[in-house]
Amino acid sequence: MKKSEISIQDVLRIIYRRKWIIISSVIAFILIGLLYNIFARPVFESSVLLKKEATLENQDQQDRLQNLLALRTQDELETEMQLVKTRNVIDKVIYDLSLNIYISEIIKNDGTVLNINQPLIEYQNTYNSKSVYPRINDIKLGLKTTEAEYEIVFNNNKKYQINTIKNTEGYFEGHQINNDSLSNIIMDVNWPNKTSGKIKIKTIDYNELFEDLSTDIEVVNKIKTNIFEIIARSNYSYSSRIIADKLAEKFQENRITLQKENIKSTFKFIDVRLNEVSSKLSAAEDSLSKFKSNEKIVQIDEQSKSLVEFISNLESEKLANSLELNLYNNKIRNIEKQMAKGSYVDQTYLTPEQYQNISSPFSTLINELSTLELRKLVLLQKRTEVHPDVVILTEQIEEIKSKLSHFNKNTITAYRIIANSLLEKEGQINSLILEYQNRIEELPEQEAKLASLIRERDAYEKMYTLLLDKREEMRLADLSRMQDIIVLDKAVEPIKPIAPHKKLNLLFAALSGMLIGLFGVVILQISDKKIADIKDIENNFNYPILTVIPPFENIATETITSGEVVKNRFVTMMEDNFRYKEAFRSLEIKLSSKVNGKPKTLMVTSCEENAGKTTIASELAITIAQSNKKVLLIDCDIKAPMISEKFGLPPFSSGLIDYLTGKIDSPNIYKPIKLTRNSNLLMNLDILPTGNFTNISGEILASSKMEELLDKMEYYDFIILDTPPIGRLADALSLSRLVKDTVLVVRSGQTIKESVSWAISELKTSDIKFHGLVVNDCAVQSNDYKYQYGYTKK
Repeated sequence: MKKSEISIQDVLRIIYRRKWIIISSVIAFILIGLLYNIFARPVFESSVLLKKEATLENQDQQDRLQNLLALRTQDELETEMQLVKTRNVIDKVIYDLSLNIYISEIIKNDGTVLNINQPLIEYQNTYNSKSVYPRINDIKLGLKTTEAEYEIVFNNNKKYQINTIKNTEGYFEGHQINNDSLSNIIMDVNWPNKTSGKIKIKTIDYNELFEDLSTDIEVVNKIKTNIFEIIARSNYSYSSRIIADKLAEKFQENRITLQKENIKSTFKFIDVRLNEVSSKLSAAEDSLSKFKSNEKIVQIDEQSKSLVEFISNLESEKLANSLELNLYNNKIRNIEKQMAKGSYVDQTYLTPEQYQNISSPFSTLINELSTLELRKLVLLQKRTEVHPDVVILTEQIEEIKSKLSHFNKNTITAYRIIANSLLEKEGQINSLILEYQNRIEELPEQEAKLASLIRERDAYEKMYTLLLDKREEMRLADLSRMQDIIVLDKAVEPIKPIAPHKKLNLLFAALSGMLIGLFGVVILQISDKKIADIKDIENNFNYPILTVIPPFENIATETITSGEVVKNRFVTMMEDNFRYKEAFRSLEIKLSSKVNGKPKTLMVTSCEENAGKTTIASELAITIAQSNKKVLLIDCDIKAPMISEKFGLPPFSSGLIDYLTGKIDSPNIYKPIKLTRNSNLLMNLDILPTGNFTNISGEILASSKMEELLDKMEYYDFIILDTPPIGRLADALSLSRLVKDTVLVVRSGQTIKESVSWAISELKTSDIKFHGLVVNDCAVQSNDYKYQYGYTKK
């Protein structure tokens, strides 16, 4: 065998030969795609568009923090968007919309069964407005539900009872479903015409529902803007819109709750100080009024007035400094308090506006933490806490929380630096107040007393005004923060589903089918060790193809198998099978030039049985005889002789073996072809059958009597020997001492490549002149032009 590169034409030939595998695969996958398009549940998508507005926080405060806060990471908008998918928000959406409740059936008192099988919110949208259906305003059976089925039985006085149909444990939030636990359940159902009946419901496992909902929610930031989109997907159009709107609503509520907690302590401090300063202001004004009345003095000189005003300004600045110091101390306490409860604090609300679009390690860690926690939640559905995979995820989660805690500590450090600077400023203000207070005390007694009273009144008045302004400023900032996420566009109920993509699915199915089909072709080609066609022989062997015999047509095959007349058993004797005649004619011409001697003696053999060697030898003998040459066809296949039967000789006719074993003195040669229109040609063919024999060794074919027999046949132009297959017996090889010329018959789709290689090797080892291959039962493909002459049907 030879190794040759496979050309593109060879690849296309292999694909064309096994095209039905690819076609069948494509058809199968398209059918699968069609079935998927028919039975796959549609997926609808709806979204809410939101915008984060700039807050009204004091810009000077931001500038002051800018350098210090740069020491820690800054959250980007995407980090804040992760709040949408927190468990706190999703839990509220599940509970408010009762997403864990499915309505299975409505059973009326008269026995009428209405099949629903829809989520509660879809039932409310579809059936609540129909008079024949009960109006289900609300059903709540808790949040942490398990997969179960229940039957709610209503009577005329609006009382109800819950019966368990199928339940894993029979518990909701730790309470068994019975009459004693009905206070934990919300049931708002109105039956038409004040009738009653039963509602069969299914509850969804909370963990599975949370996982699915988390997967079906997507939060997308519009690039380089403070606008982001909350996307919700559902198998129902109405549900997708309601879930999207509810997510936006609960997200806003959750942020407001967090922000209120962060400013509560600061408001409390200002209110306490405001009450204290108000009382002191009233007392100072009374004291000043009494002093002026008693001492008959109403004003001080300009120099003293300047001192008083400066000191009152210092008192006001001291108060403002104290408020700011208290603000940072409160922030430090809040962060430390939250860190004491958990390992880290979400710093979104601490981020100045100018840093919100900066990508940072903090936001990356937040995203990684969310992903890992979700993976752990999914894994816990199948594993326990001590499973190695769960332990590894837990360690990774704790490591990320540790890094986030480190960022929190950096923030606390920044706030403490600011607080210390404010403390230092407060000490400097106190020193200045003391210095200028001493100057006032150096004034005459009455003037000094009046100046002190005026200073005290002015200071408290400015403090009071400052506190009022600060409180209003905080109120406006609070309102601004509470409303800094606004809804630009509410969710709209989608008209068409986004999935399945029917055309795309079919295209993908067709491409997948083609790829799988091609893969199947490759596997079959690699595993198929049989000769497939002419190219297989040309690519694998260095020996010539003498001729290609096309597959017999159905009519020809039927005629051969059922023909009683000898001439109808051979295609070369049929009048209308020109292409077969040309194939054997081509073989005759080639062999006439290759085989030497007088007579020309040729063995016809094969690698295995059923290759058609006897048919080839017979048809070749007839073709040569039709060329006005004398031919002797000898049946040397002593184990499975077929020549006698093919040519219609009497059973057990004496022949070759009878002569070689000495039963007869001379071989009986038969002329089986009766006179026809071509009798002058066909009478040139003689047959020497195997004869009547018992079990005998094939070595007899190489005997001296066989040699004498062949030497006596000088009368013939051609002697053709039909020998046994080389792969079954060594009889053909035993003739190598007497006959040197041979051809090997291979059958397309049956002969194994390795057996051909082995047979050729055996023939060459036996010093036999191997002239080439005769390819039997092989369709000539469109690219095999050199074998096509005369093959057109006529």
